[in-house]
Amino acid sequence: MFSESDSLKQLVVTGKPLSGLKRFEDIHTAIATDPTVRGPVFDAFSAAYIIAIKELESSDSASVLKFNNMVTQCMNCHSEFCPGPRKKIKQLYIN
Repeated sequence: MFSESDSLKQLVVTGKPLSGLKRFEDIHTAIATDPTVRGPVFDAFSAAYIIAIKELESSDSASVLKFNNMVTQCMNCHSEFCPGPRKKIKQLYIN
């Protein structure tokens, strides 16, 4: 997911049209490293992530802010589940 998010970051940074965001909504069906994480807490985090994706998708301005909100949703979930990737996820933020 990181490489796809980084590609999306490049679109936002360069002001190019965003495309292919629908695939990010597949988080509900993504294969988790630890399948036991599935449950109400994970579902709540993934729902918040999907909302952030939809807000970014519908954005015609302030896309940096909305992209960073999406990254924050990644960080929120990874603070609870599988914290290892957080250092790498932080690289996605646009300053």
